[in-house]
Amino acid sequence: MTLYNEAKLPPKNISDLSSPQILATKLQSLIGQPFPLTGKPRSDGNKFLHLVIETLMSHTPPAPADEQEFNILAPKSRGVYKGVPKFLREYIDTYIITSGENYNLQVWNRNPDTDMVQIEYLNSYQALRSKDVRLVFGKINMDTKTIESIFIASPDKIVDMFGKFGVPTAKYQLIISESAKHLVNQSPNHIALFEDSSSLSHLLKEHAKSNTDFRAFPVNNDKIMPLTQIKDLVQSLIGTSILGNSTRTRGLALEQAVVQNLGYQLPTTMYPQYPDVPNQLLEVKTQDSPTVDLGKYSPQNVQTPKELAGIHDEVNTANMRYLIAITEPLTGVIQDIFLGPGSTLNRYFSFVPDTSVKYQRGIKMTNFSNHQGQVILWT
Repeated sequence: MTLYNEAKLPPKNISDLSSPQILATKLQSLIGQPFPLTGKPRSDGNKFLHLVIETLMSHTPPAPADEQEFNILAPKSRGVYKGVPKFLREYIDTYIITSGENYNLQVWNRNPDTDMVQIEYLNSYQALRSKDVRLVFGKINMDTKTIESIFIASPDKIVDMFGKFGVPTAKYQLIISESAKHLVNQSPNHIALFEDSSSLSHLLKEHAKSNTDFRAFPVNNDKIMPLTQIKDLVQSLIGTSILGNSTRTRGLALEQAVVQNLGYQLPTTMYPQYPDVPNQLLEVKTQDSPTVDLGKYSPQNVQTPKELAGIHDEVNTANMRYLIAITEPLTGVIQDIFLGPGSTLNRYFSFVPDTSVKYQRGIKMTNFSNHQGQVILWT
């Protein structure tokens, strides 16, 4: 069994978990270690997780439970348990902190500060619960590309210090495999184009860009450009770089580039909305990992989004138009583009069969400042 598989086994006894103070002592050795960022949050996050696993597993970790001694009470998706911490032996989830004014802590598929049982032990009354998970944050120095400091926190302390986690947000997701990327790459001019659904034919008109704000939905006699025209307007994005330290910032940069290519003026403020370009009924996504977040709507579930109810009831999640930019992981260069109605996404890609739920808590970045060289306990 590999080290990382051993890390997926919970401790035989909960009392054997290392205390936060002992964790702090063991993780001190990570301070100052080189940590060059790839710009891909998932890859960088996994790298920090593996460093924590390797460090703690080398210091006599708790004895593992036998597989017959426990049950994991969490749903499975694609063979992976949803919501349980990645490092079960020490019951830890890890996060990295880079730059910006605010850090958005995201906990997926479990209510962080509750008594919800995640692991039950069959031969005793022991249980590991959501509130027992230890959160380990690695603060990365963006200048030296090293681990600057480490924070160990409990969910209830996060709530005490910064407030409750927000209302959970359900997210639908899409999987883009390497073979799917290859198929898109073989398309003429690197754009896989599917024409609009016939149900939108009465709304289509060449050169139909409105002079209004791109965030305004088309109403009355307003028309939208057919996807064939949008293809011509976004062709120049192939080969350009979408930069940013997170998927969120890269997604915003792509959205801004698309808006400008379609002929709109950029506003001073951009904010999340569905779809991303309402005036063209266009959702914009950047692909920098195998999983793409579709947001709160999925073409698999055909419905009229509430944002369009009473405006265009004939527009639904299946005929909503999608632009997905497939980027080169290290440079952010757009290599290929998928452009088509939501109903055509499954021609190349795979929908995750269920939703994921995200609990979020904003934390001012100043809380992570001025602790260089230290392991801080918030427990």
